[in-house]
Amino acid sequence: MPELPDVEVFKRYIDSTSLHHRITQVKAPAPKVLSDLSAGRLASEVSGHSFTSSRRWGKHLFLKLDDGQWLAWHFGMTSYPRYCRRDNENGGDDARFDAVRFYFDNGYLLAFNSRRKLGRIRLVDDPESFAR
Repeated sequence: MPELPDVEVFKRYIDSTSLHHRITQVKAPAPKVLSDLSAGRLASEVSGHSFTSSRRWGKHLFLKLDDGQWLAWHFGMTSYPRYCRRDNENGGDDARFDAVRFYFDNGYLLAFNSRRKLGRIRLVDDPESFAR
């Protein structure tokens, strides 16, 4: 399971690559990682919005959407964020383990890569309430 320093590295990675780009499409090839959320609902909730900031709380990473909602990411054992050009979405050996992909208007995507499908993504109203 990723430790606190790993989650902090993931936060900084996402901050430097994925903030302030409009999400044009969401795909969930492995919807098992979505907690209390269908792939269709996730797509409808985040499409057209952008991530504006992130926050780490323990081993959870929270990504704030421009409408005030948050996505809570928990990386489980082998999950991590993967950012790449959209035209290279299936490039590399790990691409087949992308559980969820967020496509941006800049031609790139952010993937929640989860080899063992032990990571989780959920939609929350407030990180502090969720953490309590």
